[in-house]
Order: sequence, then C-alpha cells, then structure tokens
Amino acid sequence: MKGKIGDKQRLLHILESISEIEKYTSGANLESFLENSMMLFASVKQIEIIGEAANYITEETKSKFTDIQWRQIVGLRHILVHEIPTSCRTLTTNDHTGDSIWQMKKAGFSLRTKK
Repeated sequence: MKGKIGDKQRLLHILESISEIEKYTSGANLESFLENSMMLFASVKQIEIIGEAANYITEETKSKFTDIQWRQIVGLRHILVHEIPTSCRTLTTNDHTGDSIWQMKKAGFSLRTKK
C-alpha cells in the first residue's frame, strides 16, 4: 500500500483515529478504561491504525514535526500487533507514546488549517 495514498491522507487517518479514541474514552478514568475490555481494545485498534499510518509517512513530512516521536509510535504499533493481547493494559498507559499521539493531533490540526 505504500505510495497509494499520500502523507496528507495518512495524517488525516491519524487524526480520525485520535478522535475515535477520544470518543471511546470520554468520561473514563484510567481504572474504568482498563476494566472495560471493549473500550480498551477499540482504543488499541485505533493506536494500531495510528502506528501503521505513521510508519508510511515520508521522512520529509516527519522532519516538519520533530516534536512527535515517530519511531516510538510505530514501535508501539508493532508491539500491540505482535505481542500477547493482555500486554495492552500495560502498553497503553505509556506516557511518552501517549504524549506523542496527542502532539500528532495538535500538529494535524495545524495542517488542516493551512492551505
């Protein structure tokens, strides 16, 4: 699929996935999030989508958003896809990767407003 869609579309996929996670987790605290397997695994699936899209973003585009930890986000996706699903509870609470995902939202918002 690499090359079929451009970076702008991939960034939009990332933003859509972030919005989905926000909808799933609205009003939830960490304890209720970890206890609700449907919320947890739906969020994990969106993180996988974010990681897959981030994996195919060109280096040129990544260099414009140096505050985003691209490698960590892609790495988390690989772990979530290939590790035992019960590890999701530990992995999804990683503050550094979470911070990077929310920074993607901020960066993506600025992309939408630019012409």
